[in-house]
Amino acid sequence: MLSDLPIRYALFDMDGTLTDTMCFWRNATNEFLAEEGLSLSGNDVRILEKKTFYAGVEYIRSLHLSPRADTFGLHDVLRILKAHYETDAVAKPDAKTLLDSLRARGVKMGVATLTPSPLAEICLTRTGLRAYFDFILGGESYPEGKTAPRIFLDAACSFACAPKEMYLFEDSLYSIKTAVSLGIPIIGVADKYQEDERGAIIDASVAFFENGFARRVK
Repeated sequence: MLSDLPIRYALFDMDGTLTDTMCFWRNATNEFLAEEGLSLSGNDVRILEKKTFYAGVEYIRSLHLSPRADTFGLHDVLRILKAHYETDAVAKPDAKTLLDSLRARGVKMGVATLTPSPLAEICLTRTGLRAYFDFILGGESYPEGKTAPRIFLDAACSFACAPKEMYLFEDSLYSIKTAVSLGIPIIGVADKYQEDERGAIIDASVAFFENGFARRVK
């Protein structure tokens, strides 16, 4: 699948890259509101759609929809995510095929995700992917996210390699931009939630997959 690339170290994002789970994050706020019997006006829905996840949490609190909604926070989101990771998480198509091919070549593999590592463990175990990876770097240790280089530098340290020696499998452009600034080569993965950035991701990547890893288009 990637025999033309000299991959020795492979770092993977999880949600939207290895697993078809971005929908859990995108829908968590609406699930919380539904639990509380609350709903948003059309205008609030449009505003929320344009906000980042954490800004969206703050926006819900600012609406003062109810005393419970005033305390809406990450703990509520993680509770909802945990339930989905335990019962609904699935791997992207042909993810195991790709990982098997890399493992057969002796490639060392790790995960860098903004999902907290206990939830990442649940997700990767349920989808049958956990055994492929030597380490998981979880979001609880990186509050600055992937707009800062620290998570990628720590991954390189975990591999005991230079950043430019590891390939990043990623579906999000903002993360790709940070990695590229460190000289990390990118293998892009299509995800429906990143469709608007598809062209830029392809341009930044040395290889690109769609339909999970079923079809390589670059």
